[in-house]
Amino acid sequence: MNYFLNYIKYLLFNIKKLKNNNKSSKKIILLEIYNVRLSVVAMSMLAGSLAGTNKAKIICYFPKFFFLKDFVKYFFSYLNPLNIFYVYKSISNNNFIMPIQKKNNNQNVNLIVKNKNDILKIKYKNILIGDLIYDEYLRNFNEITIDINKKNFKDFLSRSSNLISYWENYFDNNKKNIKGVVTSHSVYLIALVGRIALAYDVPVFVAGWTQINKINKKNLSRYPNPDYYKRDFKNFYKNKKKKYLDEAKKNLKLRLSGKKDVLRNISLKIDPVYSTRVTKKFLFKDNKKINVLIASHCFSDAPHFYGKIIFSDFYEWISYLGKKAKQKNYNFYFKIHPAHHERNKEKIDKLLLKYSDLYLVPNGVTHKQIIPNIDVALTVYGSIAHEYPLQGIPVVTAGENPQQGYDFCYNPKTFKDYNRIIDNLEKCKVRKNIKKSIYEFYFMHYLTDYFILGDEKISAENISKLSIYKILMKKIEHRNFYEEKNKIFTNFILSKKRRILFDAE
Repeated sequence: MNYFLNYIKYLLFNIKKLKNNNKSSKKIILLEIYNVRLSVVAMSMLAGSLAGTNKAKIICYFPKFFFLKDFVKYFFSYLNPLNIFYVYKSISNNNFIMPIQKKNNNQNVNLIVKNKNDILKIKYKNILIGDLIYDEYLRNFNEITIDINKKNFKDFLSRSSNLISYWENYFDNNKKNIKGVVTSHSVYLIALVGRIALAYDVPVFVAGWTQINKINKKNLSRYPNPDYYKRDFKNFYKNKKKKYLDEAKKNLKLRLSGKKDVLRNISLKIDPVYSTRVTKKFLFKDNKKINVLIASHCFSDAPHFYGKIIFSDFYEWISYLGKKAKQKNYNFYFKIHPAHHERNKEKIDKLLLKYSDLYLVPNGVTHKQIIPNIDVALTVYGSIAHEYPLQGIPVVTAGENPQQGYDFCYNPKTFKDYNRIIDNLEKCKVRKNIKKSIYEFYFMHYLTDYFILGDEKISAENISKLSIYKILMKKIEHRNFYEEKNKIFTNFILSKKRRILFDAE
């Protein structure tokens, strides 16, 4: 009951602070409807600041087409006062956009692809959108790659074209009035409205409970350009740098000892991948060949999350390595990402039948067991790119990734460079004196984002529970929470910065 009362207080807070502002204005702030409660707190407050800055009203939108099942879900949400939909009603004066696909929709955008690489070249008014289509298809159909001749892909491509046309028409009809977009993601088709908004020179913000960022035509990812991490760290006060590096060192020590660091607290729960507890034994080959770990990703989970990769997707990356395994005098060990093991297992088993020289590491074998037996590790953009070098194992990445601004791992930019490195893995070594760079990277990537609730200890498992409103209302009732956030958000909106930093308050 206590949680429910705080939820009601939060709705009343929204009505007072956000709902009635500029309701008669023709100017619009578009706010995406998203189903994570704590992220919606951040998104809605940022939208409120945008509305105040532009003297605009907030209109909430569903980013993708509404189908019959969505209308059924939407109807029943009216019957449940605890549904996130009521939070949006408390913000936006019942202004909602619900895209509907009609059989006679006029498709202004025709997407023609001859191969799957063509998908990644698709642009809307010179803004890349092909990566959103590619990654959405993989996730939506739980595929590990794309066959452009499949009927479900052809139908999906047609719907994507239709969706682009829908939002193009909306922006064409309202381009003078749309003053900002607040979205939850910079990947998948949920991010399409933001990409189209950029084509119309509308400011786009990506907000969540752990970050408030701005994207632009040159930087489509919510993450800041990692090439600038080193430069930006130098701009911190000299007397604080040691504290920041110590904080990073402490967190990495937690992670590598099998405990939760800040990353594991904000990620969905998985078993500690550096646990010292052995639940499954695995024998590595003792044949004096180089042992190479392939640290796989979830094949259907946003291969282009950070931008371009050397291969079109993770399947093509593994296929390349599978062919290399037949040619090279290496032992290749394949480890499925632990967070998505069951989701990918069946299809990966079929893939590994094709490439029998890739040895599957059983689920449950931890990195603590792997590291003493491995000479080099391969990833596309995974966290082992900084974890393994810290423990003496060289790592080679295969695309844009958070670590690319540093030299503690190998970051080839082209297929030619990547192929050359793979052909000479025995030459890969961990560079000397890299620990400081790794701690610096960790701090810049994991510890500089802005948490909407400050230093409150909240894990990913709790961010959609009603209990977050108790924490939120305690802050609102005991300090000028909204006024302080509004000031921070407004200053950020008016600046040219790409993200709000951790020390904004």
